[in-house]
Amino acid sequence: MKQLAFATLRIAAGAILVVVGIIGLALPVIPGTLLIAMGLGVLSVDVPPLKRLRIRLADYLRAKREAARKRRDGDAQDRREQEEQR
Repeated sequence: MKQLAFATLRIAAGAILVVVGIIGLALPVIPGTLLIAMGLGVLSVDVPPLKRLRIRLADYLRAKREAARKRRDGDAQDRREQEEQR
């Protein structure tokens, strides 16, 4: 019973954040994109399609971060080798 109440509260809060975010897209004072992202994040706990999307996004960002790290480490190694050759 308590879990159902918390789930209902999360869904309501997420929906409110999304609606206010959509309104915020038209108003310069409210950060619409941020509120929409936050609302979708809250909703992704209880809505399976959004949960799958959140997991895919997290995997994508993790892969991008790893690629950037490998690129950065490779560039640092190349610079060290060039300095050693001088």
